[in-house]
Amino acid sequence: APQDARVWSGVGEAHHRQGNLDSADVAYQRALDLWPDYEVLWSNMGLLHYARGDTGAAEAAFRKALTLRPEWPEAQANLGRLLLNAGRVAEAAPLLGRAAARSPSVGVLVNLGVAAAQDGRRDVAAQAFSEALRMQPEHPGALINLAALRLEQALAAPTAEGHQQLLAEAEQLSEAVIE
Repeated sequence: APQDARVWSGVGEAHHRQGNLDSADVAYQRALDLWPDYEVLWSNMGLLHYARGDTGAAEAAFRKALTLRPEWPEAQANLGRLLLNAGRVAEAAPLLGRAAARSPSVGVLVNLGVAAAQDGRRDVAAQAFSEALRMQPEHPGALINLAALRLEQALAAPTAEGHQQLLAEAEQLSEAVIE
């Protein structure tokens, strides 16, 4: 049964990539009928529901994947992104932090940075955006968010020297986005 479930899961993934969400849903359901404890399927179902705009079902599916495999970075990142986009930063930040620690990627790091910035943890945000830029130097999301963070820090800087330094960094990052 697990092998057949993987085949159906692959069929679902192919349909999903092509934007055939109804066909993907049918294939994923067939796979779940064969192997209901396959965490990858639950994560895929979460992505499918998210693509359809059903965030409640997506959240439930991501949580099911994490119940089956609690420390899985991909499911943590997916649930974290969903929660962040829903404005549930306090719930998203720890998931994104654990996902970034176990399996850092540019997307996870940018989402972690956004969550940390919204949560008032500017040092964590700056570190996450900087790490994302080390991985992909021209990533627009990392550049824009780090520039905005540096501008915010410049406006709050206690000294003129600190203000100028942060303002210069924000300007440099902004120019990199425009180029």
